[in-house]
Amino acid sequence: MSKTPTAFALWRQSQAATRKGVSDAALEAEWAKLAPASYKPWLAAAMSCLSFCQAVQVKGSAVAAEGRGAVATPTPYALWLEANREKIEAEVTQEEVFGQVAGRMWKQVDPAEKQKWVQEARDLASSPGPQKAKPPATPYNLWCAANRDRIMELAADEPKATGFSLVASKLWGSLSQEDRQPFIDQTEKQKEAQEARDLA
Repeated sequence: MSKTPTAFALWRQSQAATRKGVSDAALEAEWAKLAPASYKPWLAAAMSCLSFCQAVQVKGSAVAAEGRGAVATPTPYALWLEANREKIEAEVTQEEVFGQVAGRMWKQVDPAEKQKWVQEARDLASSPGPQKAKPPATPYNLWCAANRDRIMELAADEPKATGFSLVASKLWGSLSQEDRQPFIDQTEKQKEAQEARDLA
């Protein structure tokens, strides 16, 4: 699995163009002194990168399900994550984003407890009853999908594991509200369509 960038990595990348020659050590020291209001947007951006990477990994399933009201069966990890979201969020820091904290904590879960989540996922997969539909794509993820080729081209010289996410988050951050609005509208339409299906 490709490693998603940390909040610090995204912030450092944003500084690179205007502050050439500044050492990584100096940037790390500056990052450590940032107030929460300054670093929280970068935490959010890193979480968006993680969400996009997860969406890409399940692209085949998502494409097959699109437009048919299909639902995805949650994995044991996803079930555990949802049940422990508050605990995970409490451990998120500037250096370790939500996905990284969740992955670390999941690895530490006792095998017997993991088996409980495996069984629950199996039960949901075999259940004929309705399951929770996958939430609509975020505006950021829709924009990334629409601009994938351009982002890949610009990320050609970046590290393979993180290049796409770094370039995508930087470009998204530079977009005006007017440029973002079509993707925001698409997300709203998806939400409305999902609500209509749920009521049907």
